[in-house]
Amino acid sequence: MHSPFQTTRPANTQRLHACLAPLVLALVAASAYAGSISGTIAGDAKVTKVWAVLRDPTKTGVLAKPVVGRIEGDHFVIDGLEIGGPYDLRIQTDHGTLEGWDAAVPAPSDPENPVPMDEESLRAILAKMAGNNVSGFDDRVIVLDVQGHGEHAAVLSTRLRTRPFTESKGVNATTWIWRVDRWQWELAEGLTWVPWQERPFYALRRERLREAEYKAVRVVYGRHLGGLRLTADHPDISLGTITLPVFEPGVHAINPDGTPTHPIQIKPGGVPHKQPAPTTRPAAETQP
Repeated sequence: MHSPFQTTRPANTQRLHACLAPLVLALVAASAYAGSISGTIAGDAKVTKVWAVLRDPTKTGVLAKPVVGRIEGDHFVIDGLEIGGPYDLRIQTDHGTLEGWDAAVPAPSDPENPVPMDEESLRAILAKMAGNNVSGFDDRVIVLDVQGHGEHAAVLSTRLRTRPFTESKGVNATTWIWRVDRWQWELAEGLTWVPWQERPFYALRRERLREAEYKAVRVVYGRHLGGLRLTADHPDISLGTITLPVFEPGVHAINPDGTPTHPIQIKPGGVPHKQPAPTTRPAAETQP
């Protein structure tokens, strides 16, 4: 027996909700993937691919999630990006690859009077990176760039293992292991430099290559093309004109003005006695 107070409104409401639910979910998804990175590329090399790599921290490590963009003449657009970051830009050409890396670090405890990194701190970090705890597996380690201040530092390094090594299938004597890592260090209690506890390092590249393949590598890293973060208020980033560098054999790094950084080979050979001081990043470029 039907109640005299029952109407058809509940059924109609349920049908309306069922129709609106997919639309609401689509709008939510669209708002989460509404960002873009764009720019113009200048240089003689032919650009073959452009993509943004999201560095997504998880409990098991930092996952790389690439999103390929569109190339329209000398202009590129990478859209449909998730709000957040950080993203590293990667530009592949017929001469070599230009890649960004995230040099941002936490802001200093006193932003008004930041303490720059001195030579003693830099030598302490490099000495620990050259030790067996960090570089025991590698035969050659070169620090490409160091950025930060007197409390936090970001370090970009390239590593190479050329000696045979043992793996599950036995001894591997035919391939080399090449890595590019981003390390982060902090001055614990103002006394000693230690790897950042939250996330000491992650790999930007890890590849197995034969000797001839490695000798064909031409990669340049630039910190001005990495650590790109999209926000709800500013979901679109225009990088302006990006001038391609000269792609020499090997792995290199450049400053935002295109000049080369000062690479430091810490293995073999240890830490050189005199080191150039790293650039202190403005507070606006540090991690939140």
